[in-house]
Amino acid sequence: MGKNLFSKGKAAIPASVRTKEKRALRHTMSKYPTNPRQVIYACGSGKCQKRGGKEIRKTMRDQLKMAGLQDEVEIIKTDCTDRCKHGPIFSIQPQNIWLHDMSEAQIMQVFREQVVGP
Repeated sequence: MGKNLFSKGKAAIPASVRTKEKRALRHTMSKYPTNPRQVIYACGSGKCQKRGGKEIRKTMRDQLKMAGLQDEVEIIKTDCTDRCKHGPIFSIQPQNIWLHDMSEAQIMQVFREQVVGP
C-alpha cells in the first residue's frame, strides 16, 4: 500500500510527523506559499533576550509589516548560538550577514539597509 499522508490543501505531510509538528508545518506552508526572499535568524536565548533581542525582533516585524514585506521576509527565533558575550545575535540570509557586538540602533540600520531597502 502507498504511504499514508496527511493532506491539507496542496501540501502533503508524512503521517509519521507528530501532530504538533503537522500544525506548525501547515501554518508555515500557508503563511509562506513560496520560499521567503530573506530569512533573519535571531538568537532567542536568555542573554540575547536581556540585551534587547526580543524588542529588536518585534521592531523588525513591525517594520516588515509597514513595508508590506511580511510575506517575503521570515524572522526565525533560534536556540542559543553559544555567542552570549556578543549578543544579541542576528543573521540575515542569504547574504550571510552576522550582526553581533552592536547596539539596537546599529542592528536596525543594517536591517533597514539590507532587508527593508530605501
